[in-house]
Amino acid sequence: MLATEINREKTISKLIATKDFLQVEWEDGVKSEFYYLWLRDNCPATPRVNCQRTTDPLNIPAESYPEKVSLNQNKKVEIVWANEGHVSEFEPSWLRNRGYAPAKTAQSGLPRLWGASKANAIARADYQQVLQDEAKLRDWLLAVRDEGIAILENVTTEPGKILEVASAIGCVRPTYWGSCNDIKSIANPETDAFTNLRILPHTDLSYFAAPPAYLIFHYLQVAEIGGENTLIDGFKVAEDLRQQAPEKFKLLSTLPVEFRFQHTDADLVGLGEIIHLDSSGAVKSIRFSSRAIQPFNFAPAQIKPYYAAYRTFLEMCNSDEYQLRIKFKAGDFVVLDNHRLLHGRTQ
Repeated sequence: MLATEINREKTISKLIATKDFLQVEWEDGVKSEFYYLWLRDNCPATPRVNCQRTTDPLNIPAESYPEKVSLNQNKKVEIVWANEGHVSEFEPSWLRNRGYAPAKTAQSGLPRLWGASKANAIARADYQQVLQDEAKLRDWLLAVRDEGIAILENVTTEPGKILEVASAIGCVRPTYWGSCNDIKSIANPETDAFTNLRILPHTDLSYFAAPPAYLIFHYLQVAEIGGENTLIDGFKVAEDLRQQAPEKFKLLSTLPVEFRFQHTDADLVGLGEIIHLDSSGAVKSIRFSSRAIQPFNFAPAQIKPYYAAYRTFLEMCNSDEYQLRIKFKAGDFVVLDNHRLLHGRTQ
């Protein structure tokens, strides 16, 4: 989606060149360390095209170390590299953003978690205004990134309009179901999405090796009775589960399960943890569908505790504390983060 720089206009109070690292002390007491090869490898003077390097990293000396380190007259960190005479200049804000210091917590772009009370606070924007104002489009996209959902209102209810709007904000990824499909009640459906039945909370295409990151729904016609959408912030559920039942959280985030979809011309299988963590232990994505999940294939001693964790996750997703219910209207264009939000509907 969007990449933004963290606003850290901090002043450097001291530079210390050690054997392997440059130590930076900041005016607010934070200390950062930067490995010399890392600094040389990320020199701002490295030729780039559209942010991508055009040079071979192996041309940089493996034993890069500075001959001189200083704050120059432009208040940049200037490094003269030994044995090659190359000079690098680093903006203090650039270094601060990448310092991995303990105080680095107020980042933009962190998920804003929410529960059932979110219904009246979903980010909304008028379609025509967003088309004409890049600042409003940016704010709307930031809401998708940070909250996992945002709505464009008053999009004309023309079949196929969804592809036109979607292509204006990102790349459309065709799947087994095509670039888009009509969700309506039909005879002999391939899945219960094409019925008027209740659908339990789930993420879409859990049976893909790599489920798509974002889903878009464009409401052309809405039933007068029933058909409310249910939305759950999976990140909020996961974090609360981590705090309330850490052993259950551990099972759901370490044991992969299989999801599957079979039809006359398809047999699709995806494998992954219900709660997927990144290398730092933060929740990175949710993969869940009680419809597509297959029999658990764990050691016997793990089956009983896993079922307890699985059922707790289900209960949380279906509870009034987490489940937001909302009925969208014709013309609403809704973007969901499919790696974060579970969605379903009432009958």
